Amino acid sequence: MKKATVLRLLKVVVDVAVIVMVTISAIMMFVYGGEALSSTGIEFLKYFTVQSNLLAGALMIIALPFDLLLLFGRRDSVPLGIKLLPFISSIGTSLTMLTVLVYLGPTMGYPFMFTGANLFMHLLTPLGMIVRTMILEEKEPRLSFSHSFLGIAHMTLYGIYYLINIAVNNGYGTTQYDWYGFGAGGIGVGIAVYFVMVLMTYGISWLTYFLQKRICLFPKE
Repeated sequence: MKKATVLRLLKVVVDVAVIVMVTISAIMMFVYGGEALSSTGIEFLKYFTVQSNLLAGALMIIALPFDLLLLFGRRDSVPLGIKLLPFISSIGTSLTMLTVLVYLGPTMGYPFMFTGANLFMHLLTPLGMIVRTMILEEKEPRLSFSHSFLGIAHMTLYGIYYLINIAVNNGYGTTQYDWYGFGAGGIGVGIAVYFVMVLMTYGISWLTYFLQKRICLFPKE
């Protein structure tokens, strides 16, 4: 079996694994909640972690048919727009994993952050998307530098909503409106954290764009 065929098979396996993990973790979160930063019912959608995971699962559902066509030799490449789907979705899941590793884990405890549905959403799905995007993605069509800015769209919009929600409800530091606690120090601190998160997101997006072209395992055509 050719190397490209093996890699395409692995990519399909990861696609399916991400879809399954997102589905299972979303059901677990919706029905049972979780150990940390979670709530039952539709309210669980307020978390960036949940949104980024659901986005990853949805975009993998779209990408999967194209990856199957590649695997069975029905296509030689995928449209650029389809290649952008896993790239974009990997940024949000990578951000949530790094936020847990660097900030939420040390402050709230890693056992809480990596238990139940949170284990999938904070670790396993992000790792799957990193492997899918950086190692198993094909070289063509190539992404351009401008595409790296697409990775910050979700975080940018989410942060704006988060700050407006806190300000409108005067909910600085309250669990109900400031569930991450980023606004506990006031609006100035909240805005500063927002810009840090956007810059961090772009850093992840640029690094993903940079590494995708250099560490992917697909041979040159």
